[in-house]
Amino acid sequence: MADKEKYNQSIAKVFDILTLGQNGAKHVKNFEEYDSGGINTLVDAKLLKKMPENARIVLSYEVYQTLNLLQKHTTKKDNEHKFLLSGKVSEGTIVFDDVYANVGDNQHSAGFRGQSADVASAFIERAENNNADNNVIICMRHTHRNKAKYQHNFSLKDMVAYYDTRETNASFKSRKMELISCVLIEGNYNFVFYDENANDFFKFTNVQYITKYGQLKSLPAYTEKGQINFLKRYFERDD
Repeated sequence: MADKEKYNQSIAKVFDILTLGQNGAKHVKNFEEYDSGGINTLVDAKLLKKMPENARIVLSYEVYQTLNLLQKHTTKKDNEHKFLLSGKVSEGTIVFDDVYANVGDNQHSAGFRGQSADVASAFIERAENNNADNNVIICMRHTHRNKAKYQHNFSLKDMVAYYDTRETNASFKSRKMELISCVLIEGNYNFVFYDENANDFFKFTNVQYITKYGQLKSLPAYTEKGQINFLKRYFERDD
């Protein structure tokens, strides 16, 4: 019962963050126009504030390959896939070099429940044990199917799950490790961070990966649906 109450508080908190902030009226209009069942309403990411330009996410080649594969399976099989990333942050750059994902899941939603919740806990615990300098960062979320106007963005439920995990999981509540979230869809790498000091959500627009030749290449983040055909070309590249 306590967990349910805490989750309901997280729903109210995230809704207030979005609807009482700078773009609050626009978020309210979006929720009213595209409501797909309350908590599953999709958030218009154009209304989210941007992280500073020097805030950068870099994926190792192995992490990039895994996430690329998840997106392929999502598009081809119409399934969503959960994943966890682990990395470290230094001077505004987050480098993710470890990943947990289960491509074999066949489902239309991708929450961490049952056995996968146990695996997630072990993954986070391993990262925490490697956090002597308090610079480890975890990313948790899933792929999205391209089924609705804002499906390339987070749903309200996604943002609540992120906020709730950050506030209730002991590993993150202590702030010794930070947690961000991500939605992947057809070439878009959409990362988001909740800043408790600003009491707001911020999107990363600077996302890169390391090629197998050691070069840094940019990845799309929060692009419009009209560009999806262009982004699909990323599926066939393995550099």
